[in-house]
Amino acid sequence: MYGQTQDETESIGVKLLSDIRKAFNNEQVDKFSTQQLLEILVAQETDSPWAGWWERDLKDGNTNGPAQKLARMLKPFKIKACVIRFPDDDTARGYRADDFQEAWKRYLPEIPETP
Repeated sequence: MYGQTQDETESIGVKLLSDIRKAFNNEQVDKFSTQQLLEILVAQETDSPWAGWWERDLKDGNTNGPAQKLARMLKPFKIKACVIRFPDDDTARGYRADDFQEAWKRYLPEIPETP
């Protein structure tokens, strides 16, 4: 994100919000661990840069770098990772769909229809 203008940074942030909303809608869940969310973003077949940025690190088992970059990108939207409890009583740091609602309303007012 260094060397990018404010508009470019905001634009990629809005793209990230859109792809995250798509992930929540496609998986029909209300929370993701950070690792799950990163894997889903990398696997999405879009023109987004996530695969180029994070795929190698995730394949090598390094989630720290990608997780930190994701957190930095979501910070301007006031979205932070938190401890998530899953039905099998496992816990992990991750994101809840509820935490994105305000940003989605503000930056992505219309939900695109799926065919």
